[in-house]
Amino acid sequence: PSQSINPERRSRAPRSSETTMSTSLATLIAVDAEDRLSAANTFASSVTDVVQARKDGLFAEITAVLKDSSKQKANARASALAGLRAVFAASPTASAPYLTTMLPLFIEAAADKAKHVAVEAEGLAKELVGGVAADAVGAVMPAVLAEGEGKWQANLLRADLLSILADKYKPQVNLALNDIVPVLSALMWDTKPKVKEAAVKAMADCCGVMDNRDIKDFVPSIIECIQKPQLVAETVHKLAGVVFVSEVFASALAVMAPLLKRGFDEPTTSIKRNCARITENMAKLVDDPYEVEPFVPVLLPALAKAKEEVADPECRTVCQAAYDQLKRTASQPPVWKRIEVAAVRDIVSKLTGEAPAELLDYAAAMTHSKLALKNLNAADWKATLTPVLALSLSSDKVEAVVPAILEECAQHVKVEEAKEEADDAEQLCDCQFSLAYGNKVLLNQTVLKLKRGYRYGLCGKNDSGKTSLMRAIANQQVEGFPPPTELRTMFVETDVQGD
Repeated sequence: PSQSINPERRSRAPRSSETTMSTSLATLIAVDAEDRLSAANTFASSVTDVVQARKDGLFAEITAVLKDSSKQKANARASALAGLRAVFAASPTASAPYLTTMLPLFIEAAADKAKHVAVEAEGLAKELVGGVAADAVGAVMPAVLAEGEGKWQANLLRADLLSILADKYKPQVNLALNDIVPVLSALMWDTKPKVKEAAVKAMADCCGVMDNRDIKDFVPSIIECIQKPQLVAETVHKLAGVVFVSEVFASALAVMAPLLKRGFDEPTTSIKRNCARITENMAKLVDDPYEVEPFVPVLLPALAKAKEEVADPECRTVCQAAYDQLKRTASQPPVWKRIEVAAVRDIVSKLTGEAPAELLDYAAAMTHSKLALKNLNAADWKATLTPVLALSLSSDKVEAVVPAILEECAQHVKVEEAKEEADDAEQLCDCQFSLAYGNKVLLNQTVLKLKRGYRYGLCGKNDSGKTSLMRAIANQQVEGFPPPTELRTMFVETDVQGD
């Protein structure tokens, strides 16, 4: 930014607001510690237009101050961080798109040798991460997960930031667990006790947002296995008895994958068999193939090896079944198409026209979050994108652009549903449910539609769950099935035993 802005500054007379900001910044970075807070607030009040401040090179100037790591400039760094903290407090919506791009600097500054710089950096990073819009979590997550220079103070802050995100933005963190779990797993083995302790807490906080009720109670044990691999066998044995019925998303697989990978590496045959059975049952409950996609490279090779090399034939059979199921799940037709954030940014950029790069990145992250959450509600999109786009576009342009972004993005993710033959018959039932018997999954997210005047039949091989389904309907155990007051059912079951 400084390369394109500074020549312009030399070729024209500076605006009064520009002069005021520059003067306030110069004053800010020169003050002593006792005057820092007052100077920071004065500086923030001078930044009346954050977008214009960016164009005038203000953030580039501050970035240069933060990158000067000399001992003599420590006070300037601390004051600059305090000034940005005050700017964010005064104008969170307007400043967030620009400050999120500087977050890597703030995290690294937490390891500054000057204590007062580290304190200001930590405070700013925590307020920024905890104060962005929920759908902007994707804009800060890369910086939080990046290893950077690997200093322990920065790693400690990264763990703390993940705990803050998990506390405030559960749906967004749930979507990011596949990226979060490996990072925290590594930090849990850090040599610094403070980092290790913060990482364990962050792992518990982040995995706690995972809402799969089948494995939620086992999360503390799964986390403990990361620290104590000797507990893997016991934990796998407990999970092998779980009846999996909830739909499985990538977040549940992200929590389970490290345990299953370690289980497959164990020499004991029974552990491999149990891991294979767990993998098969969970794979059956995945509705969208992209949910399982990140875990195929981890689990499929382990199953391929086990089904060929394990001596026990029964274990090989179980591993083969899990291998086949995982491949089927990964190749089944999608329910919702995935779109990368880069493609979303191209759409936003095309439809908005001229806008600062930081705003485009921020708006694209928010848009991508909506799509990842499968939210195509027009009112929600308007409420989320309007405040950000209005920073650079006219109100009329924003009014037209937001629906256009939604429409084009929706075309990339929605899968056309199969059309039913139209008739006038009354619909008696339209529900979606899952069914299990013991620890065996029979049906997953199955749609059941019944219409008056039609006859229906259940077709399936032995032990596929035909009787279990009829009994579940009779016992009112099918989720979403109309109550007896609306739809009466009768189940006639023979008690004659065949030879």
